Amino acid sequence: MESSRHDAQGTGASTPGRARRASSAAPDTPVVSGRSAGSARSGNASGHRRREIDHGHPGAEAPGGERRGQRRGQRENPAAGQRGSGAGTRPLFTRSLRVLERMVHADMRVSARVSDLETGAPLLRVDDYVVSQIGSLGRILLLIEAADRSERGENTDILREDSDFAEGPGIWQHLERSTLSLPDAAALLAGSGDHTAGNALLREFGLDTISARAESLRLRNTVLRDGVSRRADSGTRAAVSRSTMTELSELIWHLERGEIVSPEVSARVLRWLGSGSYPGSVVGALGLDPGLRGGVRFGIGGYALASRELGLRAETGVVRGPSASVCFALKVAFRENDATSGFAVQQALREIGLEILDFVS
Repeated sequence: MESSRHDAQGTGASTPGRARRASSAAPDTPVVSGRSAGSARSGNASGHRRREIDHGHPGAEAPGGERRGQRRGQRENPAAGQRGSGAGTRPLFTRSLRVLERMVHADMRVSARVSDLETGAPLLRVDDYVVSQIGSLGRILLLIEAADRSERGENTDILREDSDFAEGPGIWQHLERSTLSLPDAAALLAGSGDHTAGNALLREFGLDTISARAESLRLRNTVLRDGVSRRADSGTRAAVSRSTMTELSELIWHLERGEIVSPEVSARVLRWLGSGSYPGSVVGALGLDPGLRGGVRFGIGGYALASRELGLRAETGVVRGPSASVCFALKVAFRENDATSGFAVQQALREIGLEILDFVS
């Protein structure tokens, strides 16, 4: 299990085609770069570790080795990270930047990435290259494996064993039926983050198979390490999987493009994700009806995978609107001693969700 120190500092590993950005600043100096420098705090009176907060830029690489803001055959978008043109340009996601800075200065460990869904251009980046604990978000690898097997007709029944039971999200722990089809178990996992279904699927597939799946997808930092423990108050749940916000958001981006395994497999995973009954704090801020198919209302829609564990909130997903669409990945690790601390993080993530809503509207 990763230590809290490891989670705070990461490993420094980089994703394919991306080198860790260097800075000449002192290691204890918060660094705000890109087009958000005007909102940087000066100095470091509170002694928090360095954070790099960045609005993205058109010269950064896009997934698959392309330049960010540039699909194959398309011209580079000079306005990545800004809205408007000429003298009227203004930075994007400045409110979210302030929210994330407040959390950093409150001794929380944050990582975030928001990208344009059409081009992959990064709009907001905060330590998105740092490998950190993401709770149960690694279950997306289980969904991809389940979708691939389902598309190939391998619809084996999944048996729930006593060792699979886990408190928390999901209804299978409360059902008398102990056997589900592979697609049904995957639908429970995607729709409600059903820990019991996830444990049963992981036992069926095996960790080696899931590791091989991640390797085949060229995910260097995304790892599902174990099943979810039975008790909800276990301190081990945050470390069930790890990744970077870059890899999580790019995985969603490739799913949306139909590029994960095959268009059919990608579409099946997205259908499962779209059935979600718990949208998390970011997408939850949109006020959508989770029971509404596709979750679209007034031209606004979205879905998310969310992990809510003791001292950790992690989410990744998509928000669509009439003006733009984005994919995002966010993680906050913090000391959760009471209900107030968890509520404060939830409200902060909702503020980011509201600014995303403004952006896509």
